[in-house]
Amino acid sequence: MRKILALACFLLSAEMLGAQNVLTLKQCIEAAINNNPDVQQMVNISDRTEIAKKQAKLDQLPNFNGAISPTTNMGRSIDPFTNTYTDQKNNSTNFAVNGGVVLFNGLSMQSSARQTAAAWQAAKAGVQQQIDNIKISVILAYLQVLSSQEQLIQAAKQFELSSEQVKRMQVLDNEGAVKPYELSDLKGQAANDRLSIITLKNTLANGMVELFRLMNTNYKQDIAVEKLNTDSLVMAYSGEKDNVYQTAVNNLAQIKVLDLNTQAAKWGVKAQQGKLYPTLRFDSYLNTYYSSVGTTRVLTASGVNPSDDFVVIGGQNVPVFKPFANYDDKHIPNFDQFKNNRYSSFSLTLQVPIFNSFRARNSVKLAKINYREAQQLAVAGKTQLQLDVELAYQNMTTASERYTTLLQQVKDYGQSFRAANVRFNEGVGNSIDYLTAKNNLDRANSNLIAARYDYVLRTKILDFYQGKPLW
Repeated sequence: MRKILALACFLLSAEMLGAQNVLTLKQCIEAAINNNPDVQQMVNISDRTEIAKKQAKLDQLPNFNGAISPTTNMGRSIDPFTNTYTDQKNNSTNFAVNGGVVLFNGLSMQSSARQTAAAWQAAKAGVQQQIDNIKISVILAYLQVLSSQEQLIQAAKQFELSSEQVKRMQVLDNEGAVKPYELSDLKGQAANDRLSIITLKNTLANGMVELFRLMNTNYKQDIAVEKLNTDSLVMAYSGEKDNVYQTAVNNLAQIKVLDLNTQAAKWGVKAQQGKLYPTLRFDSYLNTYYSSVGTTRVLTASGVNPSDDFVVIGGQNVPVFKPFANYDDKHIPNFDQFKNNRYSSFSLTLQVPIFNSFRARNSVKLAKINYREAQQLAVAGKTQLQLDVELAYQNMTTASERYTTLLQQVKDYGQSFRAANVRFNEGVGNSIDYLTAKNNLDRANSNLIAARYDYVLRTKILDFYQGKPLW
């Protein structure tokens, strides 16, 4: 009696657990996308590639730089204004602005910009590819959990039926109304059903752990998953095999990654070939400075004064007058120094590659190898996709046929078991016939549950290839 009560409690918890702490398929997928480290890593790669793309475009713009150089000279130094030695303390500051732009370099920079743009698009498609892979993995794990739950409930019902028969046969055995081996057969069957429950409970627990691993969250035993209406999904698949493949080639993220990587490699070849051409560059330079010893001489007085010299005119000494001028040193204002000391230059530079150890030509050869490799990967990827679609479609067809066959088998074995059960309960049949019919029905029910979820999964894989919503 305690076993039957425990079984009833187990069935109630297995079927009704969900009033609290229930995860839906949508929640599982969203958690996996947000928390999965592989998705996060692909997002980081995409972000880095986007920065590289922007930088490649900005590299084509002119560059400007400014510099300020304050200097203090003490002791003997060169006066920047007189270009003579001075013993004064001299504080000076130099200001400079320079800029330049590449006018032509064989379109290498433009090709590099296109290369990084294609690489960024490939990285974004790589993020979507990783998300798609996570989605299909979560759906697989989710359906596996649901399948294990249904099989566990089915096993519990089988154990309940076996326990009822053991109880009934125990009463009859005490009365000597049945053969002893029949009671032993039923007890053995009940033990076998209990072992099935133990195995399926472990399978269910492992499936839940795998689901939490994909979500990259801590496992909690009190969390269940929401049931899905799989019966509405068990119908004939409408998509044609060739259409599935063609749609996958046009829409699937993993193919877009291969095509965009090929495109990026092609622009990489052009970028390296551009380096074989001369580079024409325009540069400009503007400079000025001021100094604390920058002075100018200011005239304060001028005229003529008699001197000690004389000349003899008519036998008389006539004094000689000489001109004079008095000057004071006056500091030149800083703004005037900026204006007076300003100078600029402009230049055009044509750099012609003559010999650089064949480095540029070898870079072109390596870029061509990368391009060829990208093309080979794209062809191989599309071939593999065609084979995957072929296999997926074949598996879906087989799963559909298997489910249909098992559905009929369950009906047939159900009728056989009901007849065997009636005969056994009335004492007409024996335990061997009863157990054979029961095992056949139990096995068919278990296989039907697995087949139904397997078929649903196969159809979702084909939907995945076509870019359809997976749920």
